[in-house]
Amino acid sequence: MGKIKLTVFGASGRMGREVTDLARIDKQLQIVGLDARPHVVIDFSSPEGVLKIAKWCAENKVPLVSGTTGLTSGQLKRIKSLTGKIPTLLSPNFSLGLNAMAKAVEVFLSSTTPVEVVIKEVHHKNKKDNPSGTAKFLQSVIKQSVTKSTKLSEPVGKRIGDVFGVHTVSCFLDGELITFEHEARDRKIFAQGAIEVAKWLYNQRPGVYTMKDYIEGISQ
Repeated sequence: MGKIKLTVFGASGRMGREVTDLARIDKQLQIVGLDARPHVVIDFSSPEGVLKIAKWCAENKVPLVSGTTGLTSGQLKRIKSLTGKIPTLLSPNFSLGLNAMAKAVEVFLSSTTPVEVVIKEVHHKNKKDNPSGTAKFLQSVIKQSVTKSTKLSEPVGKRIGDVFGVHTVSCFLDGELITFEHEARDRKIFAQGAIEVAKWLYNQRPGVYTMKDYIEGISQ
């Protein structure tokens, strides 16, 4: 089997550069431009940029992996409508550890009824969206897992220094506190995660996938 041709859209940004650097040393991949017709595209651009590349991928039937955050519900709906006929995976966080934590939170909440659940996050000072896409993802997981008797506060976000990302879910019970926390210590974990997802997505049928689909897919 030949190399998978990969285009990194938004390659000049922080995450784009990380993905490009790791992809260049990956023996399964070959970095190409859009004009060379890639097998898969990884996007870390902007809400406007991902709409542009989603349209291109849909027209050229090229799978798309996107980690761009800060999308409005309308933009997200538009992207999904554009990419419904190609394999697409949109995720605010490509860390396997973070997604494993989200699953652990889901399992825990299915077996108990907290009084309140609080999400806190810390990111670097240059991160624009607050709360982050990851915080919103955790919030959606929790909303689907708790009953109406549990209070779920809005995520609390801080932007400090060069922190890659710390996400904490605190579950308050009567007389007890259960805390789940994930700390990213290197931006490379997100870049490597996106690359591994791209390799997997390349062989999938058309449709919109999640990190949960990816994790279940590689564990089979």
